[in-house]
Amino acid sequence: MKKIVLLSLGMALFCVGCTTNIIGKPKPDRTRVYLLQSTNDEQHSQSREINPPAKPELVVGINPIEIPEYLNSFRLIYKKGGDTNNRIFQHAFMRWGEPLASGLSRIVCKYLTAALPKDWVVVAPWALWISPDVVLQVTIEDWMPTLSDGITLRVRCEFRTGKEKFSLHAKSYSNFAVLKASSTEESIVHVMREMADKFAEELANDARELLNAHQRRQMPDFLDK
Repeated sequence: MKKIVLLSLGMALFCVGCTTNIIGKPKPDRTRVYLLQSTNDEQHSQSREINPPAKPELVVGINPIEIPEYLNSFRLIYKKGGDTNNRIFQHAFMRWGEPLASGLSRIVCKYLTAALPKDWVVVAPWALWISPDVVLQVTIEDWMPTLSDGITLRVRCEFRTGKEKFSLHAKSYSNFAVLKASSTEESIVHVMREMADKFAEELANDARELLNAHQRRQMPDFLDK
């Protein structure tokens, strides 16, 4: 009887030891978190949403960016080149620190702020006392990486009057970058940052041309005041 008790106790201790070894060594967290930031951050000063001009000529508001739900994920969404089933995949370890739309809004705001030094650029939601003269709506139509193929950023933008009664300008933007099948998440993020910069710079240049003093004089119904 004593031998049976000792044998049972030994088996129990052995099982506890095995369980401790298994549970006591958690797998390392391989998750990596990224932000969609401008590659030219050093060239852009702090947004004037915090420190606006003393007497801005115009207040330009950026509405929440519209983006397909499957793209506005905290995980990197991608496709595989040659997949005839048109499936989408989620990266196992890469995470965005914020929704893509939020990162792109910040980049667009920085470029518009630099391009419109006499105006005040604000991002929704703005304070109740702020009444934008011009509102920008950005709609992302496509921005999904396809490994061994590439990635296309396709965006439609529209400037409207402050009360959004009249469209002042609408334009679609598109740019493409090649992605290798072996592309790492770091390289994909870098490509997406460069694409965001290129789009925001083109948009800011168009905004500067649209909203310059000459254009304002040419549009008597430009502002809803």
